[in-house]
Amino acid sequence: SFTESEMEKIIETVHDEKIKNIILLAMETGLRISELLNLKVKNIDFANELIKINNSDDFRTKSGKNRVIPFNPKIKKIIEEEMLRQKLKVNEEKYLFISKFSIPYKRNFITRYFRRKLDNLNFDKRYHFHCLRATFIMNLVRKGVNPIIIQKLAGHSSLSVTQRYCFVQVTDLRNALNTV
Repeated sequence: SFTESEMEKIIETVHDEKIKNIILLAMETGLRISELLNLKVKNIDFANELIKINNSDDFRTKSGKNRVIPFNPKIKKIIEEEMLRQKLKVNEEKYLFISKFSIPYKRNFITRYFRRKLDNLNFDKRYHFHCLRATFIMNLVRKGVNPIIIQKLAGHSSLSVTQRYCFVQVTDLRNALNTV
């Protein structure tokens, strides 16, 4: 997972606001890249402040299960920015994130773009876009969120899958000692 300062550095290097919002939404929601890029406005329930990841004819989640992610003010701001940028209306069938060619971004484009940003910042090759998901999970762990809630938010089938995303860093160890 990325530390807060690493995330700030990454975000500073991204000048395309659409891609920046994809990265921020991944970090804030833990959505997989395929879930982000297939997210349609109709899947956003503004009244209840929920993102609904539903299986359909044109998209299937990794687990095959539908998922619901409540959103906070940061997530709402990202979504509203994208809707305003594209002049989208609530419940539209359109994708939330589209390229300058008015088509949904391709997974390879986003992952390669992100990899180039990481390379420019001299990140180890083991870091990649999916690490944003681990960052989301570790941020929840650091806040003391119940592991079962983290599992549900991440859409994992079991706690053991969620635990695979938990990478303790030296700063976590130092913080633990400082609280004693």
